[in-house]
Amino acid sequence: MLQLPGPLKFLKTFFQIFVIMIKMVSYSAKQLLVIDLFQIAWLLF
Repeated sequence: MLQLPGPLKFLKTFFQIFVIMIKMVSYSAKQLLVIDLFQIAWLLF
């Protein structure tokens, strides 16, 4: 797996947009909390 700064940054941005889309269609507070924690963990790596 190639660690290229450009593509990785693009993937992270795309992932953030994807997470926002999931939040918009999600109706469970517990799901939102899990998604938020997962997003924070993703941004730390």
